[in-house]
Amino acid sequence: MNKAVPFLDSHDKERIASLQPNRGIEHAALAFLLTSRGTPVIYYGTEQYLLGVNGDGGRVPMPGYDNVRTGQNIGWRETTTAFQLIKKLAGCVNPTMP
Repeated sequence: MNKAVPFLDSHDKERIASLQPNRGIEHAALAFLLTSRGTPVIYYGTEQYLLGVNGDGGRVPMPGYDNVRTGQNIGWRETTTAFQLIKKLAGCVNPTMP
């Protein structure tokens, strides 16, 4: 079993959307991550193109439901290309790939 746990970004590293404004390159990186060896980690917000830099700058709030006031979805989308790509390729993940 491959014990690698690869990732593109996290709250402790600069977000890929901040590093690479070209969405096509970001999508290619996600496809590579999801089809490579190991168990890929996609940190929350990558599918929403959240921006951020090292440390607390990468810990921005996740856009989503305004539950306190209206219960309306105010930002989180399942329609982003990144979300759709992750959804499609998640079934390809095989952490036991040699």
